[in-house]
Amino acid sequence: MAEVVNVRGLLVVQQRALLRDRIGEDAFGAVLAELDPFDRRTYEEATALSWCPQPVVRRVTRRVAERAGIEPEHLAAQVVRESVAKACRGPWAVLLRFTSQEALVRRTGMLFARAFDRGDVTATWHGDGSGTVRLTGWPSPDPMDVASLRAGIAAVLAAAGWESDVTGEVLPDGLECRVRTWVSQRASRTD
Repeated sequence: MAEVVNVRGLLVVQQRALLRDRIGEDAFGAVLAELDPFDRRTYEEATALSWCPQPVVRRVTRRVAERAGIEPEHLAAQVVRESVAKACRGPWAVLLRFTSQEALVRRTGMLFARAFDRGDVTATWHGDGSGTVRLTGWPSPDPMDVASLRAGIAAVLAAAGWESDVTGEVLPDGLECRVRTWVSQRASRTD
């Protein structure tokens, strides 16, 4: 049996609400009704304390994207950006403002480990406002995974007041993202 990545239920609950809001209650209900019984039950029963197989989350996201008429990678990135932005409000926003881009990129692995039960993230900071984040041990890498990881990194950096350009690609054994950061004239950084 192939290894399956599981997503923390809290993220599934948050993303489920965002997807429902995106296409409306009736359309979202229709998407769920189209799923096979295992996927539907697993997805609907996900709670903040459970885990949900990532392939199930991917299939739901793809169906919602199809219903909304947008690319699945684009929808996945939007949902991750919105989820991270909500999570980085309040006290976290203040703390992030005092954290360097190097520290944020280097902590990607720690944040990732809280969201997924598989995969190893290594982050390298190059000292010139750029870094590399590599995810290995990730079975069946998918372009939606790259879009989501890119969006998550960029959203945390944005919440901290850093502008960034995050690119990525699927590799045979995982994913790699390249990060370039800078302070824009609009950003109000403390350092």
